[in-house]
Amino acid sequence: MTPVVDVQCHDVESVNNWLMAQALIDSSVETLLAGCCTRLCKIGLPLWRGYLAFRTLHPLYEAQGLTWLDDGRLTVEDHQHGSGEGDGWRLSPLYHLVQTDTPSAYYRLDETAPRQIFPLLATLADAGATGYRCFFMPFSKPKDLGEPEDGVVGSWTTRQPEGFAPIHRQALERVETRLAVASKVAVREATARNVLDAYLGKGTGRRVLTGQIKRGDGNVIPAVVLFSDLRQSTALAEHLSLQAYLDLLNQFLECLAETVQAHGGEVLRYIGDAVLAIFPITTDQCATTACQAALDATADAQARLAHLNTTRQAAGLTPIDYGIGLHLGDVMYGNIGSRDRLEFTVIGRAANEAARLEGLCKTLQQPVLMSAAVAKQTRQPVVSLGRHQLAGVDTACEVFRPAQS
Repeated sequence: MTPVVDVQCHDVESVNNWLMAQALIDSSVETLLAGCCTRLCKIGLPLWRGYLAFRTLHPLYEAQGLTWLDDGRLTVEDHQHGSGEGDGWRLSPLYHLVQTDTPSAYYRLDETAPRQIFPLLATLADAGATGYRCFFMPFSKPKDLGEPEDGVVGSWTTRQPEGFAPIHRQALERVETRLAVASKVAVREATARNVLDAYLGKGTGRRVLTGQIKRGDGNVIPAVVLFSDLRQSTALAEHLSLQAYLDLLNQFLECLAETVQAHGGEVLRYIGDAVLAIFPITTDQCATTACQAALDATADAQARLAHLNTTRQAAGLTPIDYGIGLHLGDVMYGNIGSRDRLEFTVIGRAANEAARLEGLCKTLQQPVLMSAAVAKQTRQPVVSLGRHQLAGVDTACEVFRPAQS
């Protein structure tokens, strides 16, 4: 029989103190789990595997799971929306804890019954595991029937021949609450970032999260402004079903937004069926680089939309028509709105002229138009379309299109 290593109270308390210190400095959940497991091993706990999972608020994923192994590896698995309905989750001991509102459970994996009930335990036993403790720590009061639980679930696994001794299970129980508290802080921070990134964009989200939330907060910055709009949206909305129109609109916005972000730009607003984005000029990105990034993003978006339209037409669906306007100038980048309902965006003449250029696309029957300010900075060939009067602009402006457009 393998001798049980005594785990002293002060040793466990050192792990708990570390977890609380990490909560105060906004550590990630990855840091919390890896650091906690490593420290538990150092004080004598025969830990082979640690696992932690929680729901997240993200447009692509509904939950995240982290697995630590005693060789130092830490893997992170993002679970897409709807994936929690599978048998892998529903037949797990963690799901059983959540459904029965049970704080924790322990299973000896040399016993047949647990392995027959929970396939995960059979898999772990085949990998040499002998003991499995799992826990559920809710973050809030019990939910109404049917509402998803908010909290963390986790587990500890050992390969020690006799499984976890009582003294080890007691030590783990004392650590679990602190780990859940620290994880709650980390999850809430990640959720705030996810929401702000999804609704405001990464750059703007960071500004808001760091305190720029007062009306009038902001500054004047030079940037390339991209404004794009869906053509014939009123007619499309009238003739297509609601779902078909939403599908078309989302496909259009996805093509624009993903290419803008891939080239270092930031989508600031979806204005109905229009996109407002910027490519800021910074110490790391000069005007020429920003203009080229905007044009590269535009070209990629056009290629994606052309491919999408080929697919849509082959399926008998309405193709997507659009316009894109590009202008370079100074904009006020900051908070506007009422006292308690704000929006972080860009305003100013440059933003207005980008929108006016996009409007001119329809008149000139061009998918992309740019101002002279952008044309002078780009390294790629452009074609002048002459001088045109933009609505709200005092003097006529020379307008250009990409030579390959």
